[in-house]
Amino acid sequence: MSWLLVALSSGSAGAALWWALKMRGRLNQIQQKYAPALQIDKYVKEHEEIADNLKRRAEQHKKDK
Repeated sequence: MSWLLVALSSGSAGAALWWALKMRGRLNQIQQKYAPALQIDKYVKEHEEIADNLKRRAEQHKKDK
């Protein structure tokens, strides 16, 4: 009876490990697939913030004159 429990627990542990490795591989694939898009979004967001700051400075400079 104890051998049956050892076999079942080893099998379930092996299945959980296999599933975790499979999901890790899938996560790596997703990250590699969408990394360029995320970098472009970050680039655009940073440049929009820079443009907004420059616009505010120009408006403030006009008010100061």
